[in-house]
Amino acid sequence: MLQDACQPTRRQCSNPAAVARALADYGDACRALGQHSKAAAALEEAQCLQIDNQLEGDRSEFALAHRAELETNPARALELLGETKAIQTRLCNVLGETRSTLLQARLLHNPSIRPKEWPTLQRRRQGAAARAFRARPWAITGLAGKTAACRRSHW
Repeated sequence: MLQDACQPTRRQCSNPAAVARALADYGDACRALGQHSKAAAALEEAQCLQIDNQLEGDRSEFALAHRAELETNPARALELLGETKAIQTRLCNVLGETRSTLLQARLLHNPSIRPKEWPTLQRRRQGAAARAFRARPWAITGLAGKTAACRRSHW
């Protein structure tokens, strides 16, 4: 299915962001199947599309992260993850930063590694959850219908 979505005839009338994501996913599938040259080509093409169309968030989430997984040189993989995390930090993508940190630990084959950013990510995640709860507590607690009904009865 991904291979079909990545065919040049289908790309001409498609959204560049969707094509780039499909190419990145196809590259990751090829990597998982051991087809490293196909994976590298698909990820390179995805990254070029994302750069050309200023899809920086997608580039960090898809092309760069998958290229880091494909990389056989740990130093280069960590460099790619560093670039990924820098983009995610700039875009305030805490979930993406967390995924990149976990990928970094997995790539290093050492689950006890906790980069220096780990406490910061935990504080951001907790802060984001607290802000979301203060803004809309009924949405998090599952009381959306009851809270709305209470507000209507008080007006």
